[in-house]
Amino acid sequence: MPDLISHLFRPDPPDWCGGEGASAWLVPDRVGGVDISDACKTHDFCYDTCGSSKQTCDWDLGYNIGAACDKQGAADMDACYRSAETFTTGVTLFAGGNYNAAQSNACGCQ
Repeated sequence: MPDLISHLFRPDPPDWCGGEGASAWLVPDRVGGVDISDACKTHDFCYDTCGSSKQTCDWDLGYNIGAACDKQGAADMDACYRSAETFTTGVTLFAGGNYNAAQSNACGCQ
């Protein structure tokens, strides 16, 4: 029964929006009923791409959250768009260390 064993011992899926520790509860995967985890996943992959621009990654996060608001039909579109702006500001101001670590890892720098 290898399928059952692998299912029981599989690692938890990543928390794309927020990661580990305090940021996991500070940064939700949903805003106003809209699932933004794909936007966060794209942002993480952008950081993990060697040579990517932090500014571009961060701005794309806000754009992709806004697109999720549109696609999923947020109940309060203004609040959803404000959340996109808040996320963009948050990563712009506070995620420099995450970006640098991801770039170091992705580019093979020590």
